[in-house]
Amino acid sequence: MTRYPQLALVLTGQVRRYPLARLPSLIRHLGPVKGVSLRQASRIANTLRAGFPVKSYEDLARAKVVVVCAPERQLRSLVAELEAAPVDWRRKVLLLCGGPFDSSHLAGLAARGAEVGSLHALEEPVPMRFLIEGDRQAVRWARRLVEDSGAVAVEIERGSAGLCGAGESLATWLLMALLDASAMCFRRAGLRPGGAGPIVARLAHRAVRSYLKGGRRACRVPETAEERIRFRLQLEALRRADLALAGFLLEVAVLTFQYLGRDSGWLRELALERAAGRG
Repeated sequence: MTRYPQLALVLTGQVRRYPLARLPSLIRHLGPVKGVSLRQASRIANTLRAGFPVKSYEDLARAKVVVVCAPERQLRSLVAELEAAPVDWRRKVLLLCGGPFDSSHLAGLAARGAEVGSLHALEEPVPMRFLIEGDRQAVRWARRLVEDSGAVAVEIERGSAGLCGAGESLATWLLMALLDASAMCFRRAGLRPGGAGPIVARLAHRAVRSYLKGGRRACRVPETAEERIRFRLQLEALRRADLALAGFLLEVAVLTFQYLGRDSGWLRELALERAAGRG
């Protein structure tokens, strides 16, 4: 009789979209692999060069830890299938990987006795870094999977994966938009893209270093009369060169003042001037 390893994998979608699939500890101890179909399960096992395909959820019965990976649009139906499966989930560990989901999305399985948790990879190449949360046993197994692979496990509060996802958005694609807007200002001044990029990179690097050293105290905004005049002149120059980009800068400035709890009244006056066509 085949002896099942302790790890099982339930996966839908593309294998390579899940950073967890790159962890050597998962590959080394992987046993049953369940996909949407047996053919897909075979493809997954072949791609990972580990584990063996199984046809039904009943084939997961002897696995101690089940790793669940699904795209956002398919997770609800996959979890419903797991809940309906003729498997005794008591004392089993289910780890959810992929998307903004945390252990709360496995509440139905937790009610059936499973220990539930989640892993979330941050966009860092080396070493890989995973946020983990959930029940005690689930966190222990998640940490073991991550750290045995030479990656870094960072435990967060239960149910807070979405908060961390929002933080990641602010530090990635939203920050990229600000960097691009900064570069566009220099390009409007006549610099080639190859000349604007290094300037923006140095400014951003200096800002990051200041923030890491001083935290929110490093977030200085124009507040003195001289600083406000300087910002207004910058805004007027940008309006002449690129009206849409000037609007973006002003809106970001207003939101920044509000977020930091500073008086944004003078910025709102600039916005009203712009709307009236006087700026």
